[in-house]
Amino acid sequence: MKGEITSLDVAHILSQYIPLDGSTILSTMEEGCRELAFNPAVWILALKQKLAGRQIALVTANMDVFTKVVVPAHKLDRIFDVIVNSADFHEIRKEFLWPIAFDQLDDGIGYTNSLLIEDGESEAVRFRQLGGLAYQYSTDKAFSKWTQSTDWSQSPYG
Repeated sequence: MKGEITSLDVAHILSQYIPLDGSTILSTMEEGCRELAFNPAVWILALKQKLAGRQIALVTANMDVFTKVVVPAHKLDRIFDVIVNSADFHEIRKEFLWPIAFDQLDDGIGYTNSLLIEDGESEAVRFRQLGGLAYQYSTDKAFSKWTQSTDWSQSPYG
């Protein structure tokens, strides 16, 4: 995920252990990426934010296949104004990736007026320490309950 090896490298490594050639493994990995599903409640919130005219960013720790396959296959660049993938920046620590996203968004967008939706506890804690609002995602049901119970009228997020 730091971009030190590529998905093609991984496919070639795997081909040494399973009876498939690297290109077959790579195409299978890429097909799986084209078929992946997103958490519906989070996806709906992202769409609502986009339709409300807010800029939204996707900051993720993923391999190169995310940028090469997932983004175009799912047209993520139509929803997210900025997409920052760890492999593209050779950095896995999101506390270094978030400022890259902020720099690409409109002036004035930073921690104090941003919402992070994250499945990892440490990233959510760190984002809050830096002044942002963070929700630690566990399930769509819990996330939907949280979005319904939050007073979005007093928030720059809703």
